[in-house]
Amino acid sequence: MRARVPGVLYLNFLADYEYAARLAPESFRPDLMTTRAGKTLFTILLFQLREGRPVRAPAVLGRFAPDLWQSNWRFYGTLTRLPEGARPGVLFWLTVTDSRCLNLFGRRIGRCFPVRRAHRMEVRREGDELRAFVDPGNGTAPHLSFRGRLTGTEDVPSPLRASFGSFADYTRWVADQHLSLTVWERDCVVQDMHLTLDNARFLDVKADAVSIPVLQEFVETPGTPLSCFWVENLEVWLDSIRALPRR
Repeated sequence: MRARVPGVLYLNFLADYEYAARLAPESFRPDLMTTRAGKTLFTILLFQLREGRPVRAPAVLGRFAPDLWQSNWRFYGTLTRLPEGARPGVLFWLTVTDSRCLNLFGRRIGRCFPVRRAHRMEVRREGDELRAFVDPGNGTAPHLSFRGRLTGTEDVPSPLRASFGSFADYTRWVADQHLSLTVWERDCVVQDMHLTLDNARFLDVKADAVSIPVLQEFVETPGTPLSCFWVENLEVWLDSIRALPRR
């Protein structure tokens, strides 16, 4: 599958390493920050998929596909027990959508997203202003609201400056994670995907107001992200999905 992604909002936080380690199966090892004791990186990304279609299908087919809102909430680390050896990737804590189609695909067909349904959700840019929300309604998705603005700066967060020499290096690493792991009761599902970044623009965002109550469980300051950025003009490709024993 492939789809166009006009814009993605990334909200990055310092999270409790031990919390991530308790969530993870034996086949995933969370990254432990060297500059902040007991911390690991956690990201919420919110976006809309447009013109989704099978990889070899003509582009015109995508015009008939519904637009799908999606938000992935993920920890970073290493998938340690793949047949080909250890590889970097992310652990999906949850995926949020208001789409029945994506809910069915994520939980029953591909089984590659730990989906929680929302009543409504949206990410919107108006000039330099950015707003996002997740309204759970009667669903199981967590509440989220965000308001911020583009800054024009290109700074790497101080805890990560030893690992990334530039804003471009940092933001592209966060965005272009190829492997993701979703944990179920009996097995784990590995999704392999990639992004087309040729025309992408990465823009720093300052958070003015953030409310994500569920993060209080493992983030010290959920109202103050480590960093935020906005990415435009992406294309996402789903390359493969495979199930592995839970170990």
